[in-house]
Amino acid sequence: MHLFFICLTFVSVLVAFCFGLAAFKYHNSTFRIIFIQLTVALTTESCGSYLFINNQVNTWVFNLYLIPSTLLLGIAGIRLFATSIAKKIGYIIFALWLVGASVYFSTAGLQSFASKLFLSSSALLIITYFYALFTVFFITPRNVYFNPTFLLCIAILLYYGCNIPNVGLLDYLMKTDMNMARTLYRINLIMCDVQYFIISLCYYRLISQKLSPGAAPQQTTLQANITQ
Repeated sequence: MHLFFICLTFVSVLVAFCFGLAAFKYHNSTFRIIFIQLTVALTTESCGSYLFINNQVNTWVFNLYLIPSTLLLGIAGIRLFATSIAKKIGYIIFALWLVGASVYFSTAGLQSFASKLFLSSSALLIITYFYALFTVFFITPRNVYFNPTFLLCIAILLYYGCNIPNVGLLDYLMKTDMNMARTLYRINLIMCDVQYFIISLCYYRLISQKLSPGAAPQQTTLQANITQ
């Protein structure tokens, strides 16, 4: 059963990657960065699944993945900010997080899941994409709920928002109730699938908007980042 959920997550990442590849020529800067994150995620899932199937420890793979994934998602979200000051503050905060993550791994190592680091990155990404979501509402004139950037914000907020309490309990349950810990981990995988399904929908909407005969001919840089 556990292998089924892992394979399902791999497929969901692969599908999102394929949609991103199909929409490649329509990418703006935000979705180009998200596509890079998908490439890193697909590589990580491939390596992690291979190690799991061969009964080898794969925790270190996902610990390493946490750093580029957080930074790429953070940069993609910051690109949606409305002001240069907000962008600079965002970059500084994520740079400080990177320093903290480097110190954490240098002392704690890679063999145990970095739950505290995951929680800190989740909190940063939730704040980033909440701010980006407000920007989308202010800039997008109509049909905001079908906007690829709106859907992207929802995908990130759903996954990391649900997994803060999930991962917060995981460490405790691994010591007290392994059956419940496995259930929580499967919920984590399911939410990951939901996230990548919505990201696939983002790229589908990106293609359909570009091919639509009513697409807007001229936009500002910020509007281009949001409405595409």
